[in-house]
Amino acid sequence: MRIRTLIFWYAITLFMMIWGLDIIRTLVLRMESEASISSSPFSFTQIIYITATFLSVRWAFFTFYPQKKYGELTAGILFIFAGYIALRYLLEEVLFKAIFGYGNYFEEVSLIYYTADNIGYAAYDVFIGVLLFFLEYNLIRKKRIELLESKHREAEAAFLQTQFSPHFLFNSLNNIYALMQDDKDAAGNALIKLADLMRAITHEKQHLIPLERELQYCQAFIDLQRLRSEHILAFDIQVEPACAQTPVPPFMLVGCIENACKHGHVNDSESPVQLHVKKQANNTLITIRNSIGNHYKDSTGGIGLQNMRDRLQVLYPGKHKLQIVSENNEFCITLELTHGH
Repeated sequence: MRIRTLIFWYAITLFMMIWGLDIIRTLVLRMESEASISSSPFSFTQIIYITATFLSVRWAFFTFYPQKKYGELTAGILFIFAGYIALRYLLEEVLFKAIFGYGNYFEEVSLIYYTADNIGYAAYDVFIGVLLFFLEYNLIRKKRIELLESKHREAEAAFLQTQFSPHFLFNSLNNIYALMQDDKDAAGNALIKLADLMRAITHEKQHLIPLERELQYCQAFIDLQRLRSEHILAFDIQVEPACAQTPVPPFMLVGCIENACKHGHVNDSESPVQLHVKKQANNTLITIRNSIGNHYKDSTGGIGLQNMRDRLQVLYPGKHKLQIVSENNEFCITLELTHGH
């Protein structure tokens, strides 16, 4: 939601809360308000403490609700109630009395009664603030889902175009056919891997999949790349068992492996392409490292690192750290995913 749109809806809500009843009495019921709110100086103090309440509620819910920190959220709401009462008392019973000589309540009103009476007003304003938050939050989620689906389709299309182009299929099938002359079992396994990978690309609809399934896609891709290469492809894949169920975007790591195959030096067993995944407390650390090579590169691009950034931003907003470094003839992608509360 754009800032201008957000301000507009908050302003409309604030206006209707303060002057809406007076407007209804005047225009709909054709009644004259005994004391027009529009002419009351207390309407200006309402603007201040209701606006402060809306902003506080919005901050508290955006800070704690998405992370499911309900204890902190409850404490924040209680603090908002206390701040509401204190701010209103300061404005109307201290500042107004000092300037105009009167406040909004009679002097005989006790502090206990004042507090109890304002808890009801605060509850109403907080409730409206919560409704506005969920309206904005759901709109943001809807936009994120739409963006995610768009990026997912882009990833599928880019991957299909790059890896399953007629050129790639022709080479893979030709290599499998040649392999059939020497080792029919190996050729059959290669054909199954090709079919499985194509099926996965065209039918995978989930936005997040377990890491172990993504690694299966990576291995199938590596096996197919080996069919295309006359040299040994060196890979070092190490994954801690505790990371097997870590949710990751589908084909994200495949895209990283593809990038290494196209632009890296993958034939050196002394310096293999590394894919390491390990657990660190509530975080999963994924590292892909390869030497930078000067061999032939396809004219078509891969899924792209920008697409990777965009998908992570949608799926792990505020819960990931992505670092891409290219130096000393080495290319390294480090991704840290945060899980839990």
